[in-house]
Amino acid sequence: MISITHLPQVAAKANKHFFVYKNHEKEKTFTEIKTLSGDERLHEIAVMLSGNNPPKEELENAKRLLN
Repeated sequence: MISITHLPQVAAKANKHFFVYKNHEKEKTFTEIKTLSGDERLHEIAVMLSGNNPPKEELENAKRLLN
């Protein structure tokens, strides 16, 4: 099953975490997918909780969600 979400509580329950993003080159736009693991996943959950450059407290919250 695949779930697409912006909710960190839902994303933290997944077995795998994919990051989907757009890449612009010249006049073309490409959609790309990257598999996240370990610290990348932790960081992305923290970003979902508080936005870019999450503070240490949000990284701790993300750790709790993942456990």
